[in-house]
Amino acid sequence: MTTEKVLPDAVAFMEQMYKDSITALKKHIENKVLVTSKELQDLLQVTPRFIDDAVRDNRLFEIAGPAGEKYYPAFYADVSLDRHSIEKVCEALYSLPPTSKFHFFTSKSTYLGIKTPLEALKEGRLANVLAAATGYAER
Repeated sequence: MTTEKVLPDAVAFMEQMYKDSITALKKHIENKVLVTSKELQDLLQVTPRFIDDAVRDNRLFEIAGPAGEKYYPAFYADVSLDRHSIEKVCEALYSLPPTSKFHFFTSKSTYLGIKTPLEALKEGRLANVLAAATGYAER
Protein backbone atom coordinates (compact mmCIF):
# COMPACT_ATOMS: atom_id res chain seq x y z
CA MET A 1 0.00 0.00 0.00
CA THR A 2 1.20 3.48 -0.75
CA THR A 3 1.32 6.35 1.70
CA GLU A 4 -1.32 8.19 -0.31
CA LYS A 5 -3.79 5.37 0.41
CA VAL A 6 -2.85 4.80 4.05
CA LEU A 7 -2.66 8.40 5.22
CA PRO A 8 -6.38 9.27 4.84
CA ASP A 9 -7.33 6.11 6.78
CA ALA A 10 -4.84 6.94 9.52
CA VAL A 11 -6.10 10.51 9.79
CA ALA A 12 -9.70 9.32 9.95
CA PHE A 13 -8.76 6.78 12.62
CA MET A 14 -7.02 9.42 14.73
CA GLU A 15 -9.94 11.83 14.37
CA GLN A 16 -12.35 9.11 15.54
CA MET A 17 -10.11 8.23 18.48
CA TYR A 18 -10.03 11.89 19.50
CA LYS A 19 -13.83 12.17 19.27
CA ASP A 20 -14.23 8.98 21.30
CA SER A 21 -11.88 10.24 24.00
CA ILE A 22 -13.76 13.55 24.27
CA THR A 23 -17.06 11.67 24.52
CA ALA A 24 -15.66 9.44 27.28
CA LEU A 25 -14.25 12.47 29.11
CA LYS A 26 -17.61 14.27 28.98
CA LYS A 27 -19.34 11.13 30.28
CA HIS A 28 -16.92 10.91 33.21
CA ILE A 29 -17.61 14.56 34.03
CA GLU A 30 -21.39 14.14 33.77
CA ASN A 31 -21.29 11.02 35.96
CA LYS A 32 -19.06 12.78 38.53
CA VAL A 33 -16.23 10.30 38.02
CA LEU A 34 -14.17 13.43 37.43
CA VAL A 35 -14.96 16.51 39.49
CA THR A 36 -13.95 20.15 39.53
CA SER A 37 -11.47 21.54 42.02
CA LYS A 38 -14.32 23.16 43.96
CA GLU A 39 -16.24 19.88 44.09
CA LEU A 40 -13.17 18.01 45.32
CA GLN A 41 -12.49 20.73 47.89
CA ASP A 42 -16.04 20.37 49.18
CA LEU A 43 -15.82 16.56 49.28
CA LEU A 44 -12.53 16.61 51.17
CA GLN A 45 -13.21 19.81 53.12
CA VAL A 46 -9.85 21.24 52.09
CA THR A 47 -8.55 24.49 50.64
CA PRO A 48 -7.60 25.19 47.03
CA ARG A 49 -4.00 25.29 48.21
CA PHE A 50 -4.27 21.69 49.44
CA ILE A 51 -5.34 20.60 45.94
CA ASP A 52 -2.58 22.64 44.28
CA ASP A 53 0.07 21.28 46.66
CA ALA A 54 -1.09 17.69 46.14
CA VAL A 55 -0.86 18.10 42.35
CA ARG A 56 2.55 19.77 42.61
CA ASP A 57 3.82 16.94 44.83
CA ASN A 58 2.42 14.25 42.46
CA ARG A 59 0.02 12.98 45.15
CA LEU A 60 -2.95 13.91 42.97
CA PHE A 61 -3.36 14.47 39.26
CA GLU A 62 -5.61 16.67 37.18
CA ILE A 63 -7.10 15.98 33.78
CA ALA A 64 -7.83 18.73 31.28
CA GLY A 65 -11.50 18.94 30.36
CA PRO A 66 -12.90 19.55 26.87
CA ALA A 67 -12.47 23.33 27.24
CA GLY A 68 -9.16 23.08 29.12
CA GLU A 69 -10.65 23.27 32.60
CA LYS A 70 -9.17 21.07 35.35
CA TYR A 71 -10.88 17.94 36.67
CA TYR A 72 -9.82 15.52 39.37
CA PRO A 73 -10.66 11.88 40.00
CA ALA A 74 -13.56 11.63 42.43
CA PHE A 75 -12.14 8.39 43.81
CA TYR A 76 -9.63 10.56 45.65
CA ALA A 77 -12.48 11.48 48.01
CA ASP A 78 -13.91 7.95 48.31
CA VAL A 79 -14.12 7.25 52.05
CA SER A 80 -13.73 3.50 51.44
CA LEU A 81 -10.21 4.16 50.14
CA ASP A 82 -7.19 5.27 52.14
CA ARG A 83 -6.22 8.59 50.57
CA HIS A 84 -2.58 8.18 51.59
CA SER A 85 -2.44 4.90 49.68
CA ILE A 86 -3.82 6.60 46.58
CA GLU A 87 -1.22 9.33 47.00
CA LYS A 88 1.61 6.77 47.17
CA VAL A 89 0.38 5.14 43.98
CA CYS A 90 0.09 8.55 42.28
CA GLU A 91 3.68 9.25 43.27
CA ALA A 92 4.76 5.92 41.71
CA LEU A 93 3.01 6.94 38.48
CA TYR A 94 4.42 10.49 38.48
CA SER A 95 6.08 10.25 35.06
CA LEU A 96 2.90 9.26 33.21
CA PRO A 97 0.33 11.56 31.61
CA PRO A 98 -2.78 12.13 33.75
CA THR A 99 -5.05 10.10 31.47
CA SER A 100 -2.68 7.13 31.77
CA LYS A 101 -2.78 7.45 35.55
CA PHE A 102 -6.58 7.48 35.46
CA HIS A 103 -6.57 4.44 33.18
CA PHE A 104 -4.26 2.61 35.57
CA PHE A 105 -6.50 3.21 38.59
CA THR A 106 -9.73 2.27 36.80
CA SER A 107 -8.71 -0.68 34.61
CA LYS A 108 -8.72 -4.31 35.66
CA SER A 109 -5.32 -5.95 36.01
CA THR A 110 -4.48 -9.63 35.78
CA TYR A 111 -1.62 -8.94 38.18
CA LEU A 112 -4.19 -7.82 40.75
CA GLY A 113 -6.48 -10.81 40.20
CA ILE A 114 -8.67 -9.21 37.53
CA LYS A 115 -9.39 -6.27 39.81
CA THR A 116 -8.78 -2.58 39.39
CA PRO A 117 -6.10 -0.98 41.54
CA LEU A 118 -8.90 0.86 43.34
CA GLU A 119 -10.57 -2.45 44.22
CA ALA A 120 -7.23 -3.86 45.38
CA LEU A 121 -6.60 -0.76 47.52
CA LYS A 122 -10.00 -1.24 49.16
CA GLU A 123 -8.75 -4.71 50.15
CA GLY A 124 -5.62 -3.15 51.68
CA ARG A 125 -3.26 -4.48 49.00
CA LEU A 126 -1.10 -1.37 48.69
CA ALA A 127 2.13 -3.31 48.10
CA ASN A 128 0.57 -5.20 45.18
CA VAL A 129 -0.82 -2.01 43.68
CA LEU A 130 2.51 -0.24 44.02
CA ALA A 131 4.24 -3.15 42.25
CA ALA A 132 1.64 -3.00 39.47
CA ALA A 133 2.06 0.79 39.23
CA THR A 134 5.81 0.46 38.91
CA GLY A 135 5.44 -2.06 36.11
CA TYR A 136 2.80 0.06 34.40
CA ALA A 137 4.96 3.19 34.58
CA GLU A 138 7.96 1.34 33.10
CA ARG A 139 6.08 0.24 29.96
